[in-house]
Amino acid sequence: MSDSLPKKFLRSLLLTLCLTTAARADLALQRKDFASASRLAEQGKDWSQFANSLATYPLLPWLEYQRLMAAAHPDSERIEAYVRQYGDSYPADALRAVLADRYAQVGRWKDLLALDFRHSDTDTRCRIAQARIESGEQSPELKQTTRGLWLHPGSLPGACNPVFAWMRSNGQLGAALTWERIGLSALNGHASFARQLALPLSVAERLAVQHMAELLNDPLLARRHFKSWPDDAAHRRALSYAVARIARRDHALAASLWQELTPRFHFRVEARARMLDAIALYRANAYEADAADWLKLIPATRDSALSREWRVREALSRRDFSAALQALDRLDASQQAEPRWRYWRARMLDENGAGSAAAAVWRELATSPSFHGFLGADHLHSPYSLCAIATPKADLKTLLARYPGLLQALEFRTLGMTRQARRQWDYLLARLQGEDRRAVVAIADQQAWFDRAPFALTAPADQALYELRFPLAYRSEIETLAQRLQLDPAYVLGLIRSESAWVEDARSSANAYGLMQLILPTARRVAALEGVRVNNSNALLDPALNLRLGSRQLAEEGKRFQQSPWLVAAAYNAGPHRVKAWLAARGQLPTDLFIETMPFKETREYVARVLAFTQIYDWRLHGSMLPLSLRLPAVGTAYVVAGANASRRAVQCPSAVVIAPAAAPAGTTSAQQR
Repeated sequence: MSDSLPKKFLRSLLLTLCLTTAARADLALQRKDFASASRLAEQGKDWSQFANSLATYPLLPWLEYQRLMAAAHPDSERIEAYVRQYGDSYPADALRAVLADRYAQVGRWKDLLALDFRHSDTDTRCRIAQARIESGEQSPELKQTTRGLWLHPGSLPGACNPVFAWMRSNGQLGAALTWERIGLSALNGHASFARQLALPLSVAERLAVQHMAELLNDPLLARRHFKSWPDDAAHRRALSYAVARIARRDHALAASLWQELTPRFHFRVEARARMLDAIALYRANAYEADAADWLKLIPATRDSALSREWRVREALSRRDFSAALQALDRLDASQQAEPRWRYWRARMLDENGAGSAAAAVWRELATSPSFHGFLGADHLHSPYSLCAIATPKADLKTLLARYPGLLQALEFRTLGMTRQARRQWDYLLARLQGEDRRAVVAIADQQAWFDRAPFALTAPADQALYELRFPLAYRSEIETLAQRLQLDPAYVLGLIRSESAWVEDARSSANAYGLMQLILPTARRVAALEGVRVNNSNALLDPALNLRLGSRQLAEEGKRFQQSPWLVAAAYNAGPHRVKAWLAARGQLPTDLFIETMPFKETREYVARVLAFTQIYDWRLHGSMLPLSLRLPAVGTAYVVAGANASRRAVQCPSAVVIAPAAAPAGTTSAQQR
């Protein structure tokens, strides 16, 4: 059953709690009039018949914005008047961009700089930089800003050209910085654009970039002409970019090109390292037999962060624990501080007979409420560490009075104008910090707008707001589905939190839809098993249907992989065919090694995230956790969802207030639960 009607009712109810009966009736009428006026405003028609009714309505600024934008060329004075009157709204920010363009055209630099942007695109950022330049600024910060604008791999809007012309006239944009951007463009696959960037360079340098583009576009044809290409500095640099780029899509071809080019061109250390790092990285990612040999060729101080990490994974894949420990030593300080690599240091120390040293690392690691931190606690058989702070108390009346933009965001959402609601929310949140930010997020949670907290509460100080960051949305539906399909509710909740972060209308670039990110062919296949019909992708945006089909898909993947939570998560993300191929290649590895050596970064992180979130949801449901190691059965070992009497592990944090597990009141409706 669709939840759209009860959810809209709930939102309307919560928004009107602080209104009198008469005021609620007025609001209902205003919403009706707003819908009529909005249709007229969008068409550029007069809606003044509703002006009196809507004079106090929170979304009146949106109607004025629609009226402005309906005109072919809105009058600047009217735009300025709108910005002055409704400046604290996201439509005003969009109109500031219009004013910035117009002010730049007539040289009103002071007025342009006076515009108070919260969000700005590249075009506007270039306009602002130009205004600072025209105002005579010569600060180091401006030079850093313009350098950042220039170093972009693709083409930029014309508004940036005056900024770059200023950089050239001031000697800031010479050959070195031009080559830096050419390299970015080449490494990101923009060979033709790289040739455009080379136009101000010397004839010899332009020829080198031309040859680089030819090698990128048709390597097999271009390699026939290597002998005729000059061995100069420009060619050595350009060809190193080309080989590094080719390695991403065909590491075998890149290795072959390396063998051909190195006798012909006298590459310096930087260029050699660039090519070797890319070839070694992608051969390690493919677990080629010679990957370790290629990794050894990279100069010790020239390897990238990625190749350093893959040096560890390549050794783990061979169970060469001594080499893995040496590779861990090669990580830089920031990498070694990450829970992932702290875990593997402890693991390798243990494998190499240094159990006491391993235990010391695990004790420190076990304080991290993460996948690897939970694993560290498992190795010590110690309670899990999770320090939660209570959800802040937030008064709706007070916050609505303090931040009219909050009321606008909530009202947009009540009316089903989700895109506008999110934009207004983002605009509001950009100005909030600390307690007010947390309180506003708590209000969104009260309004069943569950997807706001995961994106808003990312600061370190907010990480402990677990009740907001991990809402028990759709709990009754999920528990019912989990019981029918023999799934763990905490696992389903963790997967949803990983897939969509509770964005009900989420759409991915891979055409995955809804809470559990289903693609249409998969959805139709499991819909047939459920005896329901899916007409189109938009049907998957219905939360109830999406949960039903996504849970069934989890159950079906479970049949393929013996219900193993980590293998099912991997298959859900990367596809069962890939997981089966990985199992065929490295299925003999212990579970933690297998997860770490999955070739896809996205899948490695996804599996770890789903399982960590499962642990947190387990705690939210029960106040304790099943040992994470139970959810990581060895390949070939069947997994059974733990029963009510299963042994659980305590969660502790002596110095913080721990939120009690959330109870599911008997007889609650879907709307109440959401």
